[in-house]
Order: sequence, then structure tokens, then C-alpha cells
Amino acid sequence: MRINKVSYRDQLIQDYSVIIDVRTPSEFIEDHIPNSINYPVLSNKQRHEIGISYKENSFLAKKNGAELIRHIPSSTRYPHCCFTDLW
Repeated sequence: MRINKVSYRDQLIQDYSVIIDVRTPSEFIEDHIPNSINYPVLSNKQRHEIGISYKENSFLAKKNGAELIRHIPSSTRYPHCCFTDLW
């Protein structure tokens, strides 16, 4: 499945039926595209822990962040969407 990255300015939001925001709940509350749906990949606590480790070793922090979400099937992360697990 290919997901194209589209800038908010590149295309009108109305062209999409669903906009999924995968940031943490606190980031979503702080700012989000109107009518988007929040399905966070990391919890607020996980993001905080990864952020602290990122300051010490960015490579290791990225690796640890990927490891946190690697074993979660997409059907669990996004229960209302019809994704096929690709990994």
C-alpha cells in the first residue's frame, strides 16, 4: 500500500473522506486539522520517553520507537480502518 504525503496547502482537505492523525493524544489536542481522527501510534508517556532518549542518541531513540509499534498489527492501531497488514 502506498501512502502519499500531501501538504495541507497542496490539496483541499475536502478532497479526503478521512484524515487520520497518528500523533499522541496531547499533540492532537494541542493542534490538528479540523475533523481529523486521532489514532495515536505512541502514548503520551511513550513519546516523552523516546523524546528524552532522542536527546542522548537519536539513532537509538528512533530504533526504540519503531520497536514499540512494530508488533502492533494495523488492525489494532486503526480499528475503524480497512488496512491490510503488510508486515
